[in-house]
Amino acid sequence: MHACIAAFSSGVPVVPMAYSRKFEGLFGTIGYERTVDCTSETAEAIEENIQAAYANRERLAAEIETACRRGIEKLAVYEDRLRALLG
Repeated sequence: MHACIAAFSSGVPVVPMAYSRKFEGLFGTIGYERTVDCTSETAEAIEENIQAAYANRERLAAEIETACRRGIEKLAVYEDRLRALLG
């Protein structure tokens, strides 16, 4: 998970391979819908998604840029509220 987050944060096209619900929660919150669920999807479906993502990696990079921006905006709201609470 941490390597996936690092790649994502660097703008590298990734397909998060979820082994727990944390993946979907993290990436879904910022609107990145490329996560595959290794606990419920078939190996064939996962492979299909990964191959499709590879074929569209430029599009994934653009989606990551948008999702990162959304994450930074959400973090700013949290930080502002925390400052107000502590200030």
